[in-house]
Amino acid sequence: MNITRRLTLTLLLVAAVAIPVAQAAEAARAETVTLEAAVEREVVRVDAQGIARQQRVPAEKAVPGELLFYRTRYANAGMSPAEDVIIHNPIPAHMVYMPGSAYGEIAQVEFSVDGGKTFAAPELLRVPDGEGGLRAARAEDYTDIRWTLVRGIAPGEDGQVGFSARLQ
Repeated sequence: MNITRRLTLTLLLVAAVAIPVAQAAEAARAETVTLEAAVEREVVRVDAQGIARQQRVPAEKAVPGELLFYRTRYANAGMSPAEDVIIHNPIPAHMVYMPGSAYGEIAQVEFSVDGGKTFAAPELLRVPDGEGGLRAARAEDYTDIRWTLVRGIAPGEDGQVGFSARLQ
């Protein structure tokens, strides 16, 4: 018998602090998949030879206009494949998603404009236009990002998903 488990992992990333939040109904099923969330910013550091290099460092502070990089590493620490894995990231308040920045090697990426109630590809998202109609959603309208892994995660396998956003 092949048993498929649906696993939804939700991460709440607020400003520069990453706080994993497992939905109560799904918590019992999340025991084999581990998550590590990070929020980083780029800095330029000059090495001993005087060469300037960009590096990503934890984003302990951020200023308006700064670009932050949100990364979630996942790993299957269990003994069996983790199937139907979904990772859901709300976009923090005062952050604007950078178009085209969401990534995940084995993931289908979708967005929400209604606080995570519904998700779709960007070209399908619509929001009120203020005149009684609808217009195509823009990056600043996105409230959440969802990655649906297109295949199971084998025991011991890991990967990452992420996106970047600018602090308003």
